[in-house]
Amino acid sequence: MPKVKKRGDKYTALVWVPDSNKPLGKAQRRITRRTRSEVEKEIRRIEISKDEGTYSQPSKRLVADYFPEALERYIATADIKPQSASDYRTWLKNHIIPRMGHFQLQELNSFAIESLLLEIQSNGARGGKPLSSSSMRQIGIVLSICLKLAVRHKHLKQNPMSDVRLPKGHKKEVPALNLEELERVEEVLIKSDPLTASLIRLARDTGARKGELLALRWSDIDFEKNLISISKTAYDRPGVRYENAPKSKNSTRKVELTANQLMPLKVWRKRQSEQRLKAGSFWVDQDYVFTNGKGERISGGYPYGLWLKVCDRAGIARVPFHSLRHSHITTLLRAGRPAHIVARRVGDLPTTILETYAHIMPLDDQHSALTFEKAISSGTM
Repeated sequence: MPKVKKRGDKYTALVWVPDSNKPLGKAQRRITRRTRSEVEKEIRRIEISKDEGTYSQPSKRLVADYFPEALERYIATADIKPQSASDYRTWLKNHIIPRMGHFQLQELNSFAIESLLLEIQSNGARGGKPLSSSSMRQIGIVLSICLKLAVRHKHLKQNPMSDVRLPKGHKKEVPALNLEELERVEEVLIKSDPLTASLIRLARDTGARKGELLALRWSDIDFEKNLISISKTAYDRPGVRYENAPKSKNSTRKVELTANQLMPLKVWRKRQSEQRLKAGSFWVDQDYVFTNGKGERISGGYPYGLWLKVCDRAGIARVPFHSLRHSHITTLLRAGRPAHIVARRVGDLPTTILETYAHIMPLDDQHSALTFEKAISSGTM
């Protein structure tokens, strides 16, 4: 076995491998790993592959050259949603290529990848802030896709991502509004235009996601039964607007409302009819609930702009539009509604609700203790 030497904090060795491009038909390849045992393991793997005649020279292609090509090939052949394809390209362009693009494929090992992922996680978000756990999972998916194809295309013998542990990432918490803040918002909505009032109230009263609200059509609303059917979600990406099935199977649902909660939509529909008459032949009739002056669906960023104005007028902190969903769920849980009922209403799994909103559960534990104590003392058990 070739001699293993220590260099700095790593171990290295030189091993002869087949190379048809060299005059002697072979060349020395340097192996560098964190420990002596890892180097010896790689040497044994190479020797076995040489004996079996399966050894292939590691690829010298750069990550910046191969990964975009590999990802596009995967997107072209895999059954993935358009927004996922767009997100994968963004993670690759903005995070992976800037930090790994100069590496040769053969230089990528689990240690190198973990080190780079830690760097990405620590300062990869805007303003040099840490990336969230979900963002790190997405980056891990893109790396796995590209490296799996690299193995299939014989650029690598094995996928180094199989031994990589993703950094946990920063847990991003979206704040929920308390009852006082919700009351201040309602005071603003009373004086707001019909589009703003109906959109914000519907988000607050249903806990629906922004994309689900944008995809709503009037045919999805049953004013007689006070029901809203959610079966689609809308996405906007640079140069692309599309709709498809909601986030998951659980997201397809019917949401019950009261007649009073549906009243803002009736007011908005009347205003929309006036806009239709004014636009005349320029009106685009696609039955969308939330539209601009020409009947076109409002863009993905439009609700957030309306919401920021409401926050400012209400004198509350500027929080994400998604906070309306969190506020709906938190309010219901605080009122004692079972997690599985809340989950069904907002199109989520009960386990997701319990995990995401576990921080409010301890505050309700005292209520459970009092309820149990009252049941015993009253003899109702």
